Amino acid sequence: MLAFVLGVFWHRASGRWRTFYGYFLGAVLFNSVAFYLLNLELDNGGYFTGSWYDLPYSASFAAFTVVALAGQGLSSTTEASADETYASWIAALAMLAVLSLPVMAAVALLDRDLPTPVARFRVLVTLGTMFAMAFLIFFKHYRLNEELKRTNKVLQEASLTDPLTGLRNRRYFLSTIEGEVDHVLRSYADNRDQRTRDLVFYLIDADNFKEVNDRYGHDVGDRVLVEMACRISSAIRHSDVLVRWGGEEFLILSRYTDRTEAKTLSARVLAAVSDTPFTLKNPNETICRTCSIGWAAFPWLSEDPEIVNYEQVLNFADRALGEAKRAGKNRAVGLLPAGDQLAPTLSEMAYSNHMTADVLAIVDTTDTRQE
Repeated sequence: MLAFVLGVFWHRASGRWRTFYGYFLGAVLFNSVAFYLLNLELDNGGYFTGSWYDLPYSASFAAFTVVALAGQGLSSTTEASADETYASWIAALAMLAVLSLPVMAAVALLDRDLPTPVARFRVLVTLGTMFAMAFLIFFKHYRLNEELKRTNKVLQEASLTDPLTGLRNRRYFLSTIEGEVDHVLRSYADNRDQRTRDLVFYLIDADNFKEVNDRYGHDVGDRVLVEMACRISSAIRHSDVLVRWGGEEFLILSRYTDRTEAKTLSARVLAAVSDTPFTLKNPNETICRTCSIGWAAFPWLSEDPEIVNYEQVLNFADRALGEAKRAGKNRAVGLLPAGDQLAPTLSEMAYSNHMTADVLAIVDTTDTRQE
């Protein structure tokens, strides 16, 4: 019956599955012939343990192991869906074959007409086959679990990565920011090193980027965004995280830092983007691009770190970015609470010939405090 079913599968299958069914059918026929010859000699009284009849009978069981090894990887091939259905059928038949082995061992033990050495031999062969198949099943499941772990890791990584620039995306930010905020709050609570306990948000927006897409096309626009992401990455520290925030907007999450260093990092980013022209499709054709930056530091109030949450601080950075745009672009603006010693007068804002890093002091912060 099994040979008939395998013959039907072989006839209807194609590709690697057809080859596998052919091997499986051959192993079944080989086992049947070896078993028939052994039983025939038993009936004639010419069989004894260790005779040559044991060799083909044992080899027939080994053939099933070879067939199982030959079938590795079939489930991951791109065969037709019908062949995948056949794969589930063959898996059920294989399970049935494994479950029949204990029955064979029981029959060998309970058959009183068989000589004791023959019965022992059959039991040993059956048990050995069972252990071999159990090992193969365990090994196969182990490999499948490892492959599943790798696949899940790849999928998780893909879900946290921007496909265009290769940067982290907003989903990654949302999945990690709570831990970063908790670390900052613990650092303030424990009064740790003041030079490494701040968290600074920098929102970066490419200036007049719509002109690039309208004039050169979205392919060139994507190329400019990728190059801009590379330049910003080269300007920040290894501990900082660069996120594709959306469209032509990026976010730098500067960790383990001091807000007094915010102007320095902003200057590096502005220079990295604007100092070198961007190459278009033709290597001889270039365009100059700039960006604007808005930044704010968490905690908002050092003396009361928990009074303003990180979402509000991120909104402050967005407001600062708007101020940078309105002030002429190609500059950085930081928002700090009123009375902060870092907030300079307007005359102190410019610090370079071609760019500025402005710090805008908020006069009234009562509306930002949580009740």
